[in-house]
Amino acid sequence: MGTNRILGVGNDDVPECLLPHVGFGKNLYADFLVCPLAPEREGWMRIVCIDSASHMVVEVRTGAVAGDELRVQNVAGVCADS
Repeated sequence: MGTNRILGVGNDDVPECLLPHVGFGKNLYADFLVCPLAPEREGWMRIVCIDSASHMVVEVRTGAVAGDELRVQNVAGVCADS
């Protein structure tokens, strides 16, 4: 939040401990430490891998319709590749 940068992350470039917190109907907010896999090009999405995430907050939609209530959950600790 607060940036216009767009980063692309492949399925194999996410620590396993993040997988339960991402998916349809979920929003994950965190302080991510990312490693670039491609050079910076103005106006292009940059491909990165996620090294770690901290200060995680997950929003989970309670129903399948836009506008349904969101449940907010803080996730303790740091998630990182082992």
